[in-house]
Amino acid sequence: MSTTKPPSIELLLPVPVGTVGHSCAWLCGHCRAVHASKDLADGCVYCCCSYCKLPTDKPHQTYHDACADAMLAKVERDRFEKAEKLTDHDGWVYCDGIAHNNGYFPSLAELIADLEDDEIDPKEWPEYAWTCAAIPFQTPCVDTIIENITSDMFEDAVEHINGREELKAALAAFGEANKSLITYTPDYRRAVLIPRPA
Repeated sequence: MSTTKPPSIELLLPVPVGTVGHSCAWLCGHCRAVHASKDLADGCVYCCCSYCKLPTDKPHQTYHDACADAMLAKVERDRFEKAEKLTDHDGWVYCDGIAHNNGYFPSLAELIADLEDDEIDPKEWPEYAWTCAAIPFQTPCVDTIIENITSDMFEDAVEHINGREELKAALAAFGEANKSLITYTPDYRRAVLIPRPA
């Protein structure tokens, strides 16, 4: 990771005859991209990390790996500080960094059992897990499906589609057959503290 960036360079551009002053642009000292101001050239989005503002190792790399990790860690700390802390929770939990089931567990007890099964030292266990919000299966919308099907057809093709009521009934049956499918997503408003074994 580079620790310094060459200074930006001011470019004086020719101005139309009869105008006062000069027109200028700034050249990034690292990648030579042209910018409208010195500030933009100094923090060039084409070659500088958006977090630390130093040149990146590769062109068009938004963050250094270490900066991305630091930024994500700060976001996680801020979330945890603002979250309601629970000592018990009956339901799904999510724990970032746990490989099994992408970090999702039906209960806090199952998360703890997974940590124990992997023989992770309790001193190394995560401090908390996030509670989860349930997202029920969403039955597709008839109008959206028809609009998508007819989007590349002639104008007003939507008005000429037959079988709309039959499609609506089929989608209702489809939704009913799949209503038990539930997805879980982290609820970053509530964190459940993971107890350590005595």
